[in-house]
Amino acid sequence: MMNSGVSLEMIAPEMNNFVTKTSTNLLFSSLSSCQHLFTFSIRN
Repeated sequence: MMNSGVSLEMIAPEMNNFVTKTSTNLLFSSLSSCQHLFTFSIRN
């Protein structure tokens, strides 16, 4: 039980970093796609 707790503490920062990067990438990609749709609708 204690061994898994220690490994979890070591893995947690990496997982947190990965989740932050992924959510940021998703946010930027969704923002850029919305911007493309917006400019496309303005042109038409």
